Amino acid sequence: MSTIVLDSLIDLRRAVARAAAAAMAQDGVGTAQFALMREAQRLGPCPQIALAKATAQDPGGVVRLLDALEQRGWVERRALATDRRQKQIVLTAAGETALAALNVHYDALRARAQLALDADEQLEFERLCRKLIVALADDCAPVGRGPRP
Repeated sequence: MSTIVLDSLIDLRRAVARAAAAAMAQDGVGTAQFALMREAQRLGPCPQIALAKATAQDPGGVVRLLDALEQRGWVERRALATDRRQKQIVLTAAGETALAALNVHYDALRARAQLALDADEQLEFERLCRKLIVALADDCAPVGRGPRP
């Protein structure tokens, strides 16, 4: 793979991360916390490790992020019925409300990105991204996260 492609992807990731961090900072939430909340909503009640995998984050880091979300009352940790040593993460009603407010920022960011490309460019970009995801995926990484909102 050309270094231009990989370098461009890294530059794009940084630009998205900076824009998302600025948008989420308005509500005092980091992008990693937002990602956990979105995945907790998408997955429903699930083990902590599932959230770590779904967001490609270190499990130890996820514990700290969940601590902060739990302090705000946005998530709860519950013992799994099948293995009480493991914790299941549940987005609370307050978390659902907070996520709805955060999604306003996310939707505005998404709209900014979409305005940068016309309809044909958006389709081509998505096609190329999917192609790269397959090319870069390994046996341990999910190749997509399911339907987008």
